[in-house]
Amino acid sequence: DNLDSSPYYRWDNSVSPKTEAFPPGFRLITASSDAGANNGGENGGNMFTECCNFRRNGSEDCISWNGLEFPTQTCEFLGIALAMPTCWNGELGDTNDHKNHMAYTLNGEVAGECPQSHPRRLPEIQLFVRIPNYKGGKYQLSDGNTEFHYDFFNGWQEGKFQEIIDNCSPQEQEIGEYNPPCDCTAGEEIEQSFLTPLDDSPGPICDNAARRLILNEATDVTTSLPKGACQGPPLIPKSWDVVTSDLYTCESPPTNPPPTNPAPTNPPPTNPPPTNPAPTNPPPTNPPPTNAPPTNAPPTNPPPTNPPPTNAPPTNPPPTNPPPTNPAPTNPPPTNPPPTNAPPTNPPPPEESSERWVACGRGVGDGLKLCREGEMDLVSVDEVHEVRCCVYEDDFGEDAFDEGWRSKCRDEEFIDVSILGKSVFDSECFEEDFYTAYDICHDAGGRLCSADEVLSSCTKGTGCRHDKEMIWTCTEEYEPCEEGTECCTGICNDDSECQPW
Repeated sequence: DNLDSSPYYRWDNSVSPKTEAFPPGFRLITASSDAGANNGGENGGNMFTECCNFRRNGSEDCISWNGLEFPTQTCEFLGIALAMPTCWNGELGDTNDHKNHMAYTLNGEVAGECPQSHPRRLPEIQLFVRIPNYKGGKYQLSDGNTEFHYDFFNGWQEGKFQEIIDNCSPQEQEIGEYNPPCDCTAGEEIEQSFLTPLDDSPGPICDNAARRLILNEATDVTTSLPKGACQGPPLIPKSWDVVTSDLYTCESPPTNPPPTNPAPTNPPPTNPPPTNPAPTNPPPTNPPPTNAPPTNAPPTNPPPTNPPPTNAPPTNPPPTNPPPTNPAPTNPPPTNPPPTNAPPTNPPPPEESSERWVACGRGVGDGLKLCREGEMDLVSVDEVHEVRCCVYEDDFGEDAFDEGWRSKCRDEEFIDVSILGKSVFDSECFEEDFYTAYDICHDAGGRLCSADEVLSSCTKGTGCRHDKEMIWTCTEEYEPCEEGTECCTGICNDDSECQPW
């Protein structure tokens, strides 16, 4: 019962035929075994599974598989996603198998060409199911099949979805990105708002409410794993018109058994027996009074015989004279003024800055949307930010493109000197503190990009979906600078150059 699910709607108004909203009464069953489901999509197919864990800054680090997969390793959440076909033949899907009226585009992608048999285009729905705290192991679907499917019934208010399709401006996305094409829900950072939040919406439905309103069949207790086709009592006829918070409530689980523990609470009071042994300690108390050891009177006599040695100490007057001769050593300390003058004569070296600049991963310029944090930001070197690297093509050599370096710069200044950018290193994406980011780039044969290079889009589109994120930047040693925060070393010297390490 520990599942989250989210539907994502996607469309592209720049292609023909133009996207239409789902008509009233539309329904669809989509399965991972449908023709075309294994084409296109984010990972080469419209069905994929991903095992994700969270990095220190809250972002996700995921491993993906095409199709349905139950990995053996643990995941902070396991995601299962299936995108429905988008090409439509004009039928509602209520008189056939709920499938044949829809087809995937020829290349499986949202903006792909539709087959002649299904010439109209509807939005794509990608249903994303998440299993939090996935423990890993061997699992199978209860019907013994390897097919993942979901059902869709159109419940949109008539006209509202078409309004969103026609008027909501798409946000910038990376290729194949699975996110809604526009922010159309009211929120603090949302400029476009087409949907009205429902303040009186109910929470997740509980077992007792499901059995009262939908199907009177237990789902929380079972003596054996149900397998095969679904069989059970009929659905309960609908008894409500509007879903509100008072339609159903969750009953607390029966916590009565624990309070019935009076029996176990009685054994503890039966501890009087152990308390008796303690008072039976008189025997041990008797031995101590037999202070035989204290009869060590003889040993007490030797101490008094110590007066002779006590006379020696009084003969210490001679040694008391040397101490007064200490004024001589007290004079050297005052001679310290000379060393105190030396420091002022040598200007202190510049201190390394504890801050560096991060810049918007997609860069700035015509047609580019700024990152949420803006163009640039000055942050602590201990913060965690995305890592992208740069290199001069001539410095890396002819294998640069084979190693994944790409030419993306928009400004002639950087194009002329062949600046290349890269985001993926050994098949991994990174979000790290500044010094770790610096090491990653140098280990890869490159360097952290300068702020100007990042803002010139030299790393835009190089992978890891970092275009919307803030990227570590710095200027290499001996390059011109105005302040230490610009330099990789954190020091801008008196010659206005970045101090070498």
